[in-house]
Amino acid sequence: MGDGTGDFLPRLEAALVARGRWLETTRLLPLRDALRTYRSLFETIIGTLVKKGLMREDPYEYDGNAKGALTPPDTWIPEASEADELSIRVSAYRRQLELAVLKFPTSLAGSDLPALKSMSALVFYVDWDGYGEASRSYTTRALARLTSKVRISTDALSARVISESHSQVEKLMPQVRSQVAELEAWYREAWKADVRAKVLSHKAPGSPAARGDPEEELLSFKRAFDQNLPEGIWHPELAQEILAEETSEDAPARQEKLLTSLAIPKAPAAQAPVPLDRRPELLEAIRGLCRVNEEISRAEAVLITNERALERHSLTFFQRMRRWFRKSLGTIEHRFYEIEVKRSPTSEPRMESVDFLKFAAELRDVAGMLAETLDESNPESRRIQEKTQEQMGDFLDWQLHHVRRVYRRMEGLNALFQVRAVQERRSPARSIKLELLAIENATVRADKVRREVNPKPEAEG
Repeated sequence: MGDGTGDFLPRLEAALVARGRWLETTRLLPLRDALRTYRSLFETIIGTLVKKGLMREDPYEYDGNAKGALTPPDTWIPEASEADELSIRVSAYRRQLELAVLKFPTSLAGSDLPALKSMSALVFYVDWDGYGEASRSYTTRALARLTSKVRISTDALSARVISESHSQVEKLMPQVRSQVAELEAWYREAWKADVRAKVLSHKAPGSPAARGDPEEELLSFKRAFDQNLPEGIWHPELAQEILAEETSEDAPARQEKLLTSLAIPKAPAAQAPVPLDRRPELLEAIRGLCRVNEEISRAEAVLITNERALERHSLTFFQRMRRWFRKSLGTIEHRFYEIEVKRSPTSEPRMESVDFLKFAAELRDVAGMLAETLDESNPESRRIQEKTQEQMGDFLDWQLHHVRRVYRRMEGLNALFQVRAVQERRSPARSIKLELLAIENATVRADKVRREVNPKPEAEG
């Protein structure tokens, strides 16, 4: 180690500890939430392509990536096999995104440099910045061709789902990439500091004058590493950085630059708070969520049709006659279905009993409430515009609660009716997947505004 740098390692370790605490409090949770949102948006895009028949669910396990942490290949795809190969790659990518969200660390100690490198490769796999035919990514080009087909199609709902999801991904990815890069940089320097403490203390690199061939110096370093850190992971590019920072002529300057890069950003000088009217953003979020009233109404009609088909197939002639007779007397016979619901994307599913007739009425009520709020000639709509910022935020919370509640039950009933149609060997039940995707997109956008303007814990419905 060069003269005058004997205090470098203690200063480096102290800087890493401080920087680590700052990253855990300001970067980990926002990155986790951003990854969840990205995965949801990507699932929306792929779900739309599958629904349109442009892509299929991969029926095989992608053995190379099903349990590992590698991203799928991004090599050239022959035109003849493009559809199949893209489906396989996208299925593998979706599994890796799911793993990244489920296994996201709650602290820096819960991960390491290889895991962060894998996460970095994951968020850069699809070239969202150069999305289109001009992208350098073969997988991105093939995916862009499929989404373009939907955008120019006559299916306005699918085109809107694809366009809105893509737009949100483009806005989100700079934040994700920046935060992943910050974490990866910390893990790189933490690995180097550990090697400095445990390896260089036993075998210090030679001085600039006595240093031999760089390759020999690196090999000597590797032998010392294997001896002192036998279970460690060797990163030759980082080892070369250590040698440069310890033995080069400008080593002191390099070390100071490294310490500066780990400094915690200074908070901006406190200024007198300026009241900021965020009501226009909240109002637009409320209206955006209200626009899904059409999707809810269409989904209700499809679910009713599917439920009637299921009843016709399940009931005997005498049971149908009994039901008709009871209905003529004004007696409603409630029909209950056991469905699987999830409170949040990462929560465990649980079974819930749904009274279908009451739920259909609830769907009509929610759709009607959203339509009335959207109608600016309606007195209630005008009253909402006159609310304070806090009142608007509370109203948006209330809307999100009801829309999420019916969304979860629609999703569960849709899945149940699809499975029952297959089990009973009937014609396939119609799906509401596109409507569900549009509703999910709208709730993601509205919730983003709610968190920014009116942060509160998410209420469960």
